[in-house]
Parts: sequence; C-alpha cells; structure tokens
Amino acid sequence: MNDFIQAAKELVYRNGFDITIKVLTEGTYNTSTGTIPKTEVSTTVKSFPKTVKANTFNYPSLIDKELVEFLVVSQDLPTKPKATDKVTWRNAKYTVVSTVEHTAEGEAVIYKILTFKV
Repeated sequence: MNDFIQAAKELVYRNGFDITIKVLTEGTYNTSTGTIPKTEVSTTVKSFPKTVKANTFNYPSLIDKELVEFLVVSQDLPTKPKATDKVTWRNAKYTVVSTVEHTAEGEAVIYKILTFKV
C-alpha cells in the first residue's frame, strides 16, 4: 500500500462518519419473465462529508438541491460508485451524481462522491 493511501485512511478514519453505499447492478434480460433482475449490495464505510453549494458555474442543473460530497478511501469499496448508486448518511438518502477518482503512484487513493438528497 502506498503512503498516500495510508495517509488518506488515517485522516478519513479519524475524522469521518459511517455511511452506507448501495450499489445497484442489473443482470441480463430474462426471457421467461420479461424482466431484468437487479441486485443491491450495501457496504458501510468511513467517509468525510462536505456540504456543497450549487451555482450557475459549478453545478447549474443541481441548484436548489441539497448536495453533499463524500470523500471515501478507494480501497474500502469494491468498485467505483456510479450514478445509479445510493448513499445513506444520518438516516437521509442521497443519490450519486458523479464520482471523481484521485490517484497517486498509479493507484486510486480517494473517491470524491457528489450526491444530492432524495
């Protein structure tokens, strides 16, 4: 493990809060039932939340929505979060808008997950 990941873990684990990330995956089309089955996997991780204010310059389509950006150590999640995923923090539900991956020494270190309150 590189030093950047170790430093990120120390900071997020010491100052972070528990959140639950629900990853939704779709299976293949079932011809018998005519449906596409969905699987939901929940993972609880430490995260550092930050309130974000949307404006016409940074997130014009999200103005008047409650935005929270969660910093999560990348090694705590099996996959990079997608826009179909959900986050639960303090009994509030959020939908993922985007995820930015920050890397160092060729490895993903931190995911910056932008969400809005549902």
